[in-house]
Amino acid sequence: MAKLSIEIDENFQTDGFCITKNFEDVFLKGSDAIKYLNNIDNTQMCLVVVAYDKDNPYSLVKFDFKISEKKSKGKFEIEVNPDGSGLSVIIQGSFSVKLRSGAESVFADKNKLKILGIEYLGGSYRGFSSYISGYDKENAENWRDVNQFKIA
Repeated sequence: MAKLSIEIDENFQTDGFCITKNFEDVFLKGSDAIKYLNNIDNTQMCLVVVAYDKDNPYSLVKFDFKISEKKSKGKFEIEVNPDGSGLSVIIQGSFSVKLRSGAESVFADKNKLKILGIEYLGGSYRGFSSYISGYDKENAENWRDVNQFKIA
């Protein structure tokens, strides 16, 4: 089975927490966010990276790098900002994730790999999504690049 491996050295802030309640997106910040985050298992958080065709930024394939699966030499720290405004994230080192059969085909020459932010339990439906501050889903060129990656 193929693996996607990335080499990364990033520090960033996220902005709020998107959850789903009654099939509606709800954006949490402040005391509401702190109350929600009191009962989570931090080891279930992951870095969300997407591959996409630069000619069609809506053709996303998502990859989750779990905090609990970091390599021994890697650094992966996620802290809730005291005011509940988002997360402070430090990620350094090599990280890898197994690819499903055929997934390596999304890495054509024109595809890019970008960081979206942090998710808990797969995203807003069961957990939350917290995107990098300044994230604009309509403009993928402003997302953070992952320049060092390989498929092996």
